[in-house]
Amino acid sequence: MGGIVKLALTVLDEVTTLSRARERASRVVVTAILLTLMAMMIAASVGCALAALWIGLLPIVGPWEAPLICAGALAVVAAALGCGGYCLARSRNRPPTGTGTLETAIESGDFAPLIHQHKWILLALAALSGMVSAEKSRRTSRKR
Repeated sequence: MGGIVKLALTVLDEVTTLSRARERASRVVVTAILLTLMAMMIAASVGCALAALWIGLLPIVGPWEAPLICAGALAVVAAALGCGGYCLARSRNRPPTGTGTLETAIESGDFAPLIHQHKWILLALAALSGMVSAEKSRRTSRKR
């Protein structure tokens, strides 16, 4: 009877997890759309600021230097963004060790809790590996 209750609780947990994932997915899509619109608006505002700089510099420095100054300003901004991206990509911040179930099991050498928590995945993987090995042995026996 305890096995049936555990099975029912597992199924209920999976159903609630799926409904939460659907809710999160819609939020992620809306967030992505809003962030994309925000990036487009920022790009438009940068373009307007550069046009204003160009128009303002045109009578002061002339028709040749105004676009060069605007291009130089864009190059400085691009270099700063590239440097920031490079620094973020090369950062060596690693997550703290021992927080995950797998790391805890490896450190302690006790895999029983890990197997107990993920037994359905392990059973599915065992069944899949059995089918793959049976298919390979069937192919080799046909060739003989």
